[in-house]
Amino acid sequence: MLKNNIQTTTLPTVGYTVFWRLTGIEVHQEDLGRLMSAAGLASALPKPPTARVALRRALVAWIAERAASGAGPAPGNHAGAVSEDAPQRALIRVVNQPERKWMMFALIAEDVDLGALGLTYGTNLRLFLHKETHEVRVTTEATGLQDAVAEAREVAAELNPYYQRALVTYESGDLSRLVRDLVMNMNAVSLRDGGGLYFVPETHAEALHRLRNFIEALPTKGDREPSFITVPQVDDNAARRQLARAVHEGLLDELGALHTDLQRFVAQAENGVKVRERTIQERLSNYRALKGRAQTYADLLGMQQEQVEAQVAALEARARAVLDLDTEDGEEETDSFFSTLQETPAPAPATDKRDAPAPAMAMEVEDRRVAVTA
Repeated sequence: MLKNNIQTTTLPTVGYTVFWRLTGIEVHQEDLGRLMSAAGLASALPKPPTARVALRRALVAWIAERAASGAGPAPGNHAGAVSEDAPQRALIRVVNQPERKWMMFALIAEDVDLGALGLTYGTNLRLFLHKETHEVRVTTEATGLQDAVAEAREVAAELNPYYQRALVTYESGDLSRLVRDLVMNMNAVSLRDGGGLYFVPETHAEALHRLRNFIEALPTKGDREPSFITVPQVDDNAARRQLARAVHEGLLDELGALHTDLQRFVAQAENGVKVRERTIQERLSNYRALKGRAQTYADLLGMQQEQVEAQVAALEARARAVLDLDTEDGEEETDSFFSTLQETPAPAPATDKRDAPAPAMAMEVEDRRVAVTA
């Protein structure tokens, strides 16, 4: 059962402060769709993980499984501590250049010599993911054609099941973002910089109950249960004043994030990089939605909205100015190994990637380089 159900009070309420914790959750795409339909949330079903996310997750799971059996180093990160008992870690590095059609995942072995206070690195495996077709190619460090083929075949056989599963599996982070989006669609405002604590008006109490029922049905691993907590806020003058200040600050934080987001596209347009009109229109829609929430809280809590409205107007003007800039697409350069990959025809993408099954990894051998396509 779900811990910390929605709290209730007999006093009149103006809304709820909401927070949650989702850990140890993995759910298949079909199961998530069924659970969301049962909770009346079918229209909010998120897209499955992208090929980039799925490939990275597959690599992490594959590395961890090999480490557990003693076949390789454990996965690590920049913050991980190193001891004499585990002097080697497996790191994943992603090279993604916007102008390239392929991105690279490099599996790097980090060796630590604490006595010499030194670090050495070696690239054991490279995977290249085509951004449009999602073709995956693998190169290894094995020398000799026979060894390269054998090693690539082993990698393909081991990694492919992890990749196929990751393409249709949602994890805790995916579901937490889904819950955040559902909560924000309830005219919510973040009460803490960076999120994690939200205020939801009383008018969305029933939607909060449906969301709680959905979270309660999510499958979990181990004994960790999800938490979804809503604390009612009593409707009195003191509470309204406090909430008005908190909501106002939350909206200003959102405006700051929106300004940073827009600045990326302003810089691109000023440098002659074409920005898609749809991208800017989506931002304009977000600005209108925030302005609407400000009006809601002005009516509900008596919040002052003039500063918010002025900043929204400035964002809208700046976004429209991006569309007015005369820009041209830059020419794409090709060189090195990326050029070789771009010249090699890749399979045409499926009409609907969400419905089409992901093909199994297959083997190709070209110029002593083993390519594993997925």
